[in-house]
Amino acid sequence: MKKLGVIERIIASVYDTNEEMDAAITAGKLLNGQRQYVTPLNYSIILLSGRVQIYSPPNSTQLDNSVSNNTIGPGGVLQNWGPVIALFGRIRNGISELHLTQSDGTPDIVGLISENPLSPTDLLVSIDGDTVPVNTIFPIDAIINPEKSIPGVKLGTPIAGQRYLLLEAINGTSAWGTGFSAHANDIIEFDGTNWAVSFDSALSAGPAYVTNINTGIQYKWTGTTWIKSYDGEYPAGRWHLVL
Repeated sequence: MKKLGVIERIIASVYDTNEEMDAAITAGKLLNGQRQYVTPLNYSIILLSGRVQIYSPPNSTQLDNSVSNNTIGPGGVLQNWGPVIALFGRIRNGISELHLTQSDGTPDIVGLISENPLSPTDLLVSIDGDTVPVNTIFPIDAIINPEKSIPGVKLGTPIAGQRYLLLEAINGTSAWGTGFSAHANDIIEFDGTNWAVSFDSALSAGPAYVTNINTGIQYKWTGTTWIKSYDGEYPAGRWHLVL
């Protein structure tokens, strides 16, 4: 970052209530608690597996119509990144940043972005692991359907410390131990003799975080479901760029 000399920070973008960016800066309105973040043209983004796509809401002004028939999100229209970035500057591959504001008030998740030479509608992002939420639950070995993945069969012989997140409930089947039960979304652990519920989803309002050590993907328990901890949709105002 020091090689740049001056970091061009685009908060996609910052305006005052009258949409006057320069006036807001000179008037000192960008202090904490007073600034507003506005995404150009109210665009939203979707992050999935290291790829970021941008889309406009229905009936909004579009900067580029070359992919206007591609719908994404809740009625939005997939856009090329080039015209959006050109409003502010250019991407410095592997240096420019994407900041993702979390709805639960935790610190922003930050990733380095690069252009995708194979697709103008994608940016490639490498998330900084230091900005990812800290796990609150010991890692799991896999996410399984306990009706299909069974100890001693698909899962092999269980060993002490093995942990699984369940897609379906276990209802006292002998494969997991006679009388042992667990809910879908629970995490279970083998103690060397028996399986036990380590995380009871019915008793946790969330958020809770756990990483699948087999894939390296972190998941978040929302209180009702497990989701990837930072993949997903970020509407206008919940993402910004540092070019």
